[in-house]
Amino acid sequence: MDKSSSLRELIDLDELQAIQDNFAKTAGVSSIIFSPDGKPLTRFSDPTSFCALIQSTEEGKRRCFQSFLEMGRKALELKKPRIQYCFAYGGHFVASIIINGIHKGTMFGGQFIAKAFSPEQLKKLGEIAQEINLDPDLLIEEAKNMRLVDEDVVWNYSNLLFHVVEFIAKFGKQAVELRKAKNTLQKSHDKLEIRVRERTAELAKKNEQLKQEIAERRRAEKRIEHLNSVLKAIKNLDQLILVVKERDDLLQVACDTLIETRRYNAAWLGFLQDDETFATVKGSCYEENVSPLCENIMQGVYPPCIKNALTLNAPVVVVDKSSVCGDCFFKNTCAGKETVIIRVEHAGRLFGLLAILLASDVSVDEEEKELLCEVADDVAFAIYNMEIKKAHEQAGETLRQTEKQLHEAQKMEAIGTLAGGIAHDFNNLLMGIQGRTSLMLLDNNSDHPHYKHLKGIESIIKKGADLTRQLLGFARGGKYEVKPTDINDLIGKCSEMFSRTKKEIRICGKYQKDIWTVEVDQSQIEQVLLNLYVNAWQAMPGGGELYLETENVTLDANYVKAFHIEPGYYVKISVTDNGIGMDEATCRRIFEPFFTTKEVGKGTGLGLASAYGIIKNHKGIIHIDSEKEKGTTFSIYLPASDKKLTEEKLLPCELLKGTETILFVDDEDMISEFAETILKELGYKVLWAGNGKEALEVYSNNKDKINIVLLDMIMPEMGGDKAYDKLKEINPDIKVLLSSGYSVEGDAAKILERGCDGFIQKPFNMKQLSKSIREILDRQ
Repeated sequence: MDKSSSLRELIDLDELQAIQDNFAKTAGVSSIIFSPDGKPLTRFSDPTSFCALIQSTEEGKRRCFQSFLEMGRKALELKKPRIQYCFAYGGHFVASIIINGIHKGTMFGGQFIAKAFSPEQLKKLGEIAQEINLDPDLLIEEAKNMRLVDEDVVWNYSNLLFHVVEFIAKFGKQAVELRKAKNTLQKSHDKLEIRVRERTAELAKKNEQLKQEIAERRRAEKRIEHLNSVLKAIKNLDQLILVVKERDDLLQVACDTLIETRRYNAAWLGFLQDDETFATVKGSCYEENVSPLCENIMQGVYPPCIKNALTLNAPVVVVDKSSVCGDCFFKNTCAGKETVIIRVEHAGRLFGLLAILLASDVSVDEEEKELLCEVADDVAFAIYNMEIKKAHEQAGETLRQTEKQLHEAQKMEAIGTLAGGIAHDFNNLLMGIQGRTSLMLLDNNSDHPHYKHLKGIESIIKKGADLTRQLLGFARGGKYEVKPTDINDLIGKCSEMFSRTKKEIRICGKYQKDIWTVEVDQSQIEQVLLNLYVNAWQAMPGGGELYLETENVTLDANYVKAFHIEPGYYVKISVTDNGIGMDEATCRRIFEPFFTTKEVGKGTGLGLASAYGIIKNHKGIIHIDSEKEKGTTFSIYLPASDKKLTEEKLLPCELLKGTETILFVDDEDMISEFAETILKELGYKVLWAGNGKEALEVYSNNKDKINIVLLDMIMPEMGGDKAYDKLKEINPDIKVLLSSGYSVEGDAAKILERGCDGFIQKPFNMKQLSKSIREILDRQ
């Protein structure tokens, strides 16, 4: 004990401090006690101004404490108190505190001087002052003012301090002996407690053994009764299986029968929809409430024993009474009871699990396991037969629905193909009208009486071209022309157009300022908005209010996870009506193709399906919130873009002319007739070909003269796709401008990817044609 105990543990240092302070007041001599490793255990009692000044800096304090450590070690070596001098030439009484032969500390008395400092010492003190960051003059002044004490007087004071040290050593020794006595007493007490605990444990163990023997005898008496009740449950269940027709009813009846006949604490049956997810769970109980367990399992929260039964592939899993499932929400119910979990299997398929919670005084044996496996087999076989019967019933219905959907799909495919063909042919017709209108405008200025009508024809042609663009988008799919867009501007224009035709609807707009830019196909987004506007109008047959709102939003990873899009910045569009609304079942199916709530012949069910497809193709989200008699809100989220809005480039007012030679390739005579005239009016020399083969022949014979080929896509014998590749073989540097009544999607896009110089959509006017030709010819 005395080796490990410090002076602080043996003696009250506060009392020692009080003795030091009283001694300093009485004798005028400062004192302090240090530990053997040089750390102060008490504080200085009334130190001299000289000593206090030295310790006023960190370096001075460090040097001072280091000097005390060295003086203490020296005193310990000499084994007797003596007067020693510190690094600043001050005298100190130094005495080691020894308790039971062990150095516990050192007591220092002073500082004092017996005679005045010599000039050499004062000089050295000035150097020391600089080393410890003090003003040398200030330290020397304090040194000169130190009180001189006769050495005999010092020894008198020292004797007093030595008596204090002897007192400390004596008191410390008594404290050590007292601690030894306490330790001896504590050890005896601990041994006695251990003996008492051991004897108590022996008695408890014998008592427990006696209880177990009694319990075993009681369980043995109940065993025969137990097995008979299980057999009765199986018999009753087999009879009920023949009359129950629904799967969930069968699961409930099986659980109820096991509880009623056998009086298990609880039973539940779960039917799996896949390898690890339960479609339904039914339970019954005698003493324990299994409803919370069934609800948790339905939500995908499984006890550890259920997880093991699903993964171990063992026919029977028994959770014995001693098992403690720390993270199981059902552990308090199952504590001290055995649980048996049996796989419900038939024909190599796992249908689910049967779990039985036994009473606390019962354990399952091999015989009962076999009987419970029979129950599980009977349930699995019954479910298997139910599914076979339902599969036959559903097969007929599925076949009828498939035939209907196939008919609808074939119809829509045919409509799509027809729409594409009509759009192409209609664009060629518009091209013919546009060409001849352009020729007439060449000969008539704005003063001519027909000029206004000719410009009106051009405007009608543009509207017809917009119509065919929508047809092509429906036929081809995909985004037709994506560009940075101000969604506020697009919504405003679209709603203004709609309001002119549906004056009974009042449109209210709330558009966020500085709305973020989105990259969209404007015509397709207009189509989505118009579909939503029309649906809102139909939901408000007596008129109503349509609220339009835009907002900048940020969607996090948790929100977008279900939609398989990236988190980040989005522009939200809300379209809200105060119409009749929809119920939850209708909302769940609202975006399904061919689903409609309208009468037969009054709706295709494609409007909202196409809106869903368009928004999804834009990597966005569309969803619905609706309530009967309260209205509907469609919310659309489109990804924000960093790209800047670009102004629509206006065609130059003047026609761009040239003198080069153009090979014009088109199979439509009505287009070729006016195209040649227009091109010649623009100053070009024109060669003509009616299809791809003719184009190759004409180009081969005139390749040194031809500067550009204006190539149609759809032609007999050889189309533009193949003709382009053949022309590139003849001249890799050939310049080609594609022209088509179809959109740039599809074959045209592939040709552009292979290096074609440009594309112009029919119908085009004279200015568009002149601009496209010059852009390619003037390109370096």
